[in-house]
Amino acid sequence: MCPPAAKRGRPPPPSGPARCWRCCGATSAARPSSRLLLLTHPGVLMMKTMARFQLGKRVTNNLLLPSIWMSLMGRDERDSPSIMDISVTQEVEEKVNVNQVPDYIEDIYTYLREMEVKCKPKMGYMKKQPDITNNMRAILVDWLVEVGEEYKLQNETLHLAVNYIDRFLSSMSVLRGKLQLVGTAAMLLASKFEEIYPPEVAEFVYITDDTYTKKQVLRMEHLVLKVLSFDLAAPTINQFLTQYFLHQQTNVKVENLSMYLGELSLIDADPYLKYLPSLTAAAAFHLASYTITGQTWPESLSKMTGYTLESLKPCLMDLHKTYLRAAQHTQQSIREKYKSTKYHGVSFIDPPEMLNLL
Repeated sequence: MCPPAAKRGRPPPPSGPARCWRCCGATSAARPSSRLLLLTHPGVLMMKTMARFQLGKRVTNNLLLPSIWMSLMGRDERDSPSIMDISVTQEVEEKVNVNQVPDYIEDIYTYLREMEVKCKPKMGYMKKQPDITNNMRAILVDWLVEVGEEYKLQNETLHLAVNYIDRFLSSMSVLRGKLQLVGTAAMLLASKFEEIYPPEVAEFVYITDDTYTKKQVLRMEHLVLKVLSFDLAAPTINQFLTQYFLHQQTNVKVENLSMYLGELSLIDADPYLKYLPSLTAAAAFHLASYTITGQTWPESLSKMTGYTLESLKPCLMDLHKTYLRAAQHTQQSIREKYKSTKYHGVSFIDPPEMLNLL
């Protein structure tokens, strides 16, 4: 007599007496398929359950079956790699650039060019500020660079924060005692917008050495949002450099030096507020490429951006002066940041004495 567990849920074979196919030796015609046998085998079910708990995710039959099938059939798993092993290997080998979207890259660039005009701070706004100066702004931006490094924030977060500060100061008069509060709120907003895990408000209160309370930071955040009309997706120098790197392949040192020069332009409001981010990014790319490889503004980028070498000349000359004086500048956080191996120590690279603008 067959045990109940052997017959539970099993319909009788098409013909002949109902017999248990596990213990009564039914003919092959009455037996279920080998796949059904494998799927319902107690050992297989147990191994599948264990695999789900060990891997922390659901494991499909197709991924788990090959290795179990080979072990049950007496084959050595080392002779034939499992599907799971192959899939993991492929995921490691395939590097996909999420920014590489050829079908939309032109539309994305066009949109960024439109938005940079809308999100551009007013040139010369500091003349209308009664209590703060460009030097105070430079100190604030230099401090924000240190904050970004302390909390390992993205470079884009810094660029966004500086844009928020300049746009806010373009519309609102701020006392010098509240300037750091504006910068803190701007960095908090940029972190929320850009970072996956932004620092908590308490962290931003802490980095001000408790100069401001949590309530003050949140109130200033609300005011900044109101003044900016909640337009936080501002195109930055960093974004345009990313577009240029995708369009014109170059080496890592040129990319890092371009980012370094782009961040140097954030320190000084004068003269860089008069240039659009796309123009400053183009000048940074050209100067970095010329410094490392000796190459000038490529024709492909000229067609893409509409910027000729002649149109880059004013910004390029200002950026070259900033690069030459970087070692003597009062604010050194950006230079120290780009001395690290993460950025290939590009701030150690000496700038060219002369530029080829022909």
